[in-house]
Amino acid sequence: MNEILRILDASFNRAREGLRVVEDGLRFSLNDRPLTFQIKKLRHDLSKTVFSYLTPEDLNRSRQVLLDSSRHDDFRGEKYRLTEIIMRNLRRTGEALRTMEEYAKNISPALSNKIHHLRFNLYQIEKQVTLKLMRKEIPPRCLCVILNLNEEKKFRFLSEKVAKAGPHMVQIRYKGEDIPYFLKMTCWLRQILPEETLLLVNDRPDICLVARADGVHLGQKDFPLQAVRILLPDKIIGLTCQNLSQAKTAIKNGADYIATGPVFPTAVKPEKLPIGLERLTGLVKKVTIPVLAIGGINEDNLDRVLATGVNGVAVISAVAASAHPDKTIRQMKKTIEGYL
Repeated sequence: MNEILRILDASFNRAREGLRVVEDGLRFSLNDRPLTFQIKKLRHDLSKTVFSYLTPEDLNRSRQVLLDSSRHDDFRGEKYRLTEIIMRNLRRTGEALRTMEEYAKNISPALSNKIHHLRFNLYQIEKQVTLKLMRKEIPPRCLCVILNLNEEKKFRFLSEKVAKAGPHMVQIRYKGEDIPYFLKMTCWLRQILPEETLLLVNDRPDICLVARADGVHLGQKDFPLQAVRILLPDKIIGLTCQNLSQAKTAIKNGADYIATGPVFPTAVKPEKLPIGLERLTGLVKKVTIPVLAIGGINEDNLDRVLATGVNGVAVISAVAASAHPDKTIRQMKKTIEGYL
């Protein structure tokens, strides 16, 4: 019995340590609140489960650190990237739970059964984390060019100019009803854009999925973000937010970034009241995911917008109305990348 308790103690510690490493990586590096919460809950559930059947004194009494033949193993020379650290510790936790499940049968079948369910809960979270790590990210400094899909010849002409300049991200937006046309042009746009330029589809997760775009951008009245995350677990999802309450909800539901505005009056949406630079600054300070500003932004006011602390900007007219769209993009991209 003492040997069984010793194994359970070691595996229990290993599982909790692994979960804590994953939790901190998700919380402080990936800034993923929903996944962090799931890992934290699993860690707490594991402790609650074990201590329902075994006391801390039982486990501590069985611990024989000085007799552990592996205590001198030295792995200090190994270095891993962040994603590797997270994935290695997820696997480590799964192995520890399996060990606990098997050996707990000798003490309590009920305890073994509950650990079994916790292990499969871990596997589901591991899938979500893996898909999260596979997902591309918008760069720390980002210029997003929004292309309104209209007459095909004009759209192709402007898109080729944009592709040549290579912005960090392009969003294709279509308000018509010809879905096959929308899909065709999205697929074409993906082909001409540089590989490093992210392509997002406005409003339509189905178009994003079929066209193999990098993500989708949603409005407050579009398909719910949580539902889209089920459809597109490995894609970027952005959400338009006008205030802090909407931004907090977006973060809670797993948005990768938010877009907010209009910052200045804009002809694209003249009915929208501008939020201004002061409100934008206040929002950015309270948001933990990237923020893109939109609305009336151009080369002349770009520096003022960047001074609010946003990660980047999304522009429409500044590029579409420019006599030289490619030059405008290059200059704005240079300004954004060089901003401290």
